[in-house]
Amino acid sequence: MLFDPRPKVRKEELYDREEELGRLLNTDAPIILLLAPRRLGKTSLLNVFANQLEGRCLIIDCREVFHEQNYSSKNFLDYFTKLVNQNVRKNPLLREIRKVKSSTKNLKIYGLEL
Repeated sequence: MLFDPRPKVRKEELYDREEELGRLLNTDAPIILLLAPRRLGKTSLLNVFANQLEGRCLIIDCREVFHEQNYSSKNFLDYFTKLVNQNVRKNPLLREIRKVKSSTKNLKIYGLEL
């Protein structure tokens, strides 16, 4: 297929965004905003960037929360908690911690007992 309207996730699928991806990968900014008109590839750029970070970021699509009629901070926190829990399970660091934990009786890291 020559054109697929769905957001891209692999670098090979991204078209003509090497400069923008490089800028994202080389920044040390704690917060990044992607601003552009609709349908210019912001989601694709963000997905590819996130894949390059190999699980060290969390993408929050706030449309899931804001489209509801009864939006509240509790709804957002519930959604955010669900996202964090889903992503923590996939995190390679957590898998390594679990391996260490299974081989030790008590594990404490900076006062946090696991």
